[in-house]
Amino acid sequence: NVTKQELVNANVDYEYEVECLKAFLNAISSELQNVTLSDVNTMLTKEFLQTMKEFWDNCSPIERNTFDNIKNIVNVDFNAEYFSSFNQYGEYDIDFVFALIRLLSVQEKTNREDAHLFGEILEQLLEDELDIFSIMSKAGLGRR
Repeated sequence: NVTKQELVNANVDYEYEVECLKAFLNAISSELQNVTLSDVNTMLTKEFLQTMKEFWDNCSPIERNTFDNIKNIVNVDFNAEYFSSFNQYGEYDIDFVFALIRLLSVQEKTNREDAHLFGEILEQLLEDELDIFSIMSKAGLGRR
């Protein structure tokens, strides 16, 4: 925290700095007025999916199916509060969805190290032009 006197002593044009800050805040304020709840949810969803995709990319198979190994997959630092707005939608809270996706990722890689299906579905969900048919196709449900 810098005082006005410290700025004056440092030869800083205090009035100019304040005006610049006001202009900046006004610009941000007008931009934020155009952001809808839907935009925020879309951004948060993409961020959540990206977090899950990064986990999928970096997770590895577990050697033994023990309680401690499973607990270590699920009990990790996760900022559930950041994504808590999702809790007002759907049947499950974000903590459960987070744990489920992590478990599915590790299960797929444990069953087959060169697995790719779940990762491809996460990738498809991250696409801007999202449609259910592309996701179903990636999931293999479009194959006969």
